[in-house]
Amino acid sequence: MPYVYQSEGVVSEEGANPFLEHLPPETPVYHYDRECVMDSLLSPYSVEDRFIVLKHFPPEMFAECDDLPKRCDYSPILRILIIRMPSQPHEEAAASFEAMIVTISRKMQVYRRIAACGATRIDTPSRSKQADRSWKPAREAREFPTVALEPSTHLDYVTLCGRHVVKRYIDSLPPPQVAQGVLFKRGRDNSDPTIEGEGLTIPFHTLLLDEPGEGEGDFVLTAEMLLHDLAERVWDSIEDAEKIQAKKRG
Repeated sequence: MPYVYQSEGVVSEEGANPFLEHLPPETPVYHYDRECVMDSLLSPYSVEDRFIVLKHFPPEMFAECDDLPKRCDYSPILRILIIRMPSQPHEEAAASFEAMIVTISRKMQVYRRIAACGATRIDTPSRSKQADRSWKPAREAREFPTVALEPSTHLDYVTLCGRHVVKRYIDSLPPPQVAQGVLFKRGRDNSDPTIEGEGLTIPFHTLLLDEPGEGEGDFVLTAEMLLHDLAERVWDSIEDAEKIQAKKRG
């Protein structure tokens, strides 16, 4: 008979570990047990993203598991598996951003030159990781995406950061450096939202590994576009998720 996982602690008790430093300090930590049911790790409905950490997770088990829940980030060297459970607002942010990329690419008539990789997992000798969305040039037999997206949402603000392109094995890259950023803070009592930053630009050659031709150019997402087509949709999604959570609590 399968058993249910019991938490062994939280991330804040794990000490210095660069692989875990981006996680909330209250993230639960478990020791992998073959006899326990993976679904018992999944937390109840949440308005915000949830994470769990599984220590001592065997590399051979990770290689065999094609149906691991949600998004995964795995270090075979550390034998640590991080499972991220995206919230409804998080998924809305990813979908809205992708829709803007599609809109811009259609206007420039380069839509068919872009391959959508979705949350495709990138496996390397020292790390396996999933983004929320990713893209690369189409029909070039390229293994890794050139642009990857991982949005961050909060009840009061939405953050989008542009980082360096994924060109090589992700374990051989230096730590990612934020190249661009825009922050949207929700207004209170019907006041206007606050915008910090001027938008985001994805260089044409970064995504398509080619120089733009006539009628083509960088993928420019203005602050106004990001506010109306992404941030406001995320805030609507947060309100909806809060209502769903309230119903579940009874």
